[in-house]
Amino acid sequence: MRREGCLTIRSPKVVEHLLSKGIVYVLRKERRRTGLVYARFHDGQSTTVIGLVFLSPVSIVTRPEQLATFVNDSGFDSVDEWLTNAYQTSRCRLPAWLYKIEMS
Repeated sequence: MRREGCLTIRSPKVVEHLLSKGIVYVLRKERRRTGLVYARFHDGQSTTVIGLVFLSPVSIVTRPEQLATFVNDSGFDSVDEWLTNAYQTSRCRLPAWLYKIEMS
């Protein structure tokens, strides 16, 4: 399997969920390559490598209610909190790409 670069995560809640559950769903404002990638956490000042993860596309999300199925594995308590965080950390709004990240 080929590595396609690096995935940066800017939310500590997303990283905590990924490390504790082995899976997390994320929103991205642009389509990106999928497959085996290096994940890293960036807090605005420093970057920490998380490790190799498998990134796979789920769907394009156009309405908040489409996220209800995935919110339990997003690291957030509600769809509203998830969408707020996505905008605050990466200026991501709907429509957006939904991806699943799994620890490899």
